Amino acid sequence: MRGPRTSVATGWAIAFMAVVLAVLVPGRSVAQETSLPDRVESISKSVVLVWFQESASGYASYGSGFALDSLGHILTCAHVVQGKENVTVALLSGGKEVNYPATVIASDPDIDAAIVKVEGANLRGLPVSDSPAVRAGEQVGFVGYPLGYTVDAGFGPSLTVGYVAAVRYWRVHPTAPKLPMIQVDGTVAIGTSGSPLFRLDTGVVVGMMKSHIRTPGPVLTGEDVLGEIESVPEELASSAGIGLALPFEKLARFAEENGVQLVRE
Repeated sequence: MRGPRTSVATGWAIAFMAVVLAVLVPGRSVAQETSLPDRVESISKSVVLVWFQESASGYASYGSGFALDSLGHILTCAHVVQGKENVTVALLSGGKEVNYPATVIASDPDIDAAIVKVEGANLRGLPVSDSPAVRAGEQVGFVGYPLGYTVDAGFGPSLTVGYVAAVRYWRVHPTAPKLPMIQVDGTVAIGTSGSPLFRLDTGVVVGMMKSHIRTPGPVLTGEDVLGEIESVPEELASSAGIGLALPFEKLARFAEENGVQLVRE
C-alpha cells in the first residue's frame, strides 16, 4: 500500500514547510496570531495611571502612560506631569490597584512628551513603530484611564476604538514648531492623554494620545493649542470629540536620546 503512505508523508512535509515559513517569513507580527481581546488584554498590562496630588486644591491631577521597556521607563504627556519632579504611577497587579512612587527624568514641552521612571513595577515594554506612517482610514485603538479617580467604577484601563481621520500639522503651544498629529475619530476623554495609540490588527504602538477638542471658543491655551485654529464652533466641540495623537517618530527620538532602548517591531 505505497499510495497512502506516500500521501501521509507528503502531508507531513507540507505541514512542516508551513511551520517553517510561518517562523521565517518576515513581516508578520506575533500579535497578528492573536485575537483583538487578547491584544487589548496584553497591552493593558503595560498601561498605567500617572497622577499627583494638587497641593493647592487637594484634587488629584491625572493622565495615562505606558511602558517603553522592562526597566521602568514610562512615556506620558508633558502636560500630564506639569513640570513635577515626582509623581505616582498606579497599575493593576493581581486584580488590585498598586501605587508606586516615580520620578520624571525627562520632559519636552515642544512635543508634549515626558518620561517617568518607576522601580519594581515589573512592566513589559510595548512594541513600537514609526514606519510606515499611519494613513487616513486605518483602524486604531488606544487604552488609557479616562475615568481616573473621578468615579467609583473599579480601577483599570479601558479601550477606545476609532479610525485615523487625517494627519495634520499643528503646534503643541504657540512658540513650538508645527508637528504632524494624528487626528482620531474615537471618543477621547480627560485622563486619556498619554495613552498608547496602536494599530488594531497588530497591537503595535504608532503614537501617543495627546488631547482633544472639548470646549467651544478659543483653544490657544494649555493642551488644546492647535496652531492657527482660533475657535471651535459649539456644535462641533460638543459632539465631534476630535482626538489628537502624536506620531511615534519624534517620540522615539526623544526616548532614545534619554537612554531608553525601545522594543522595535
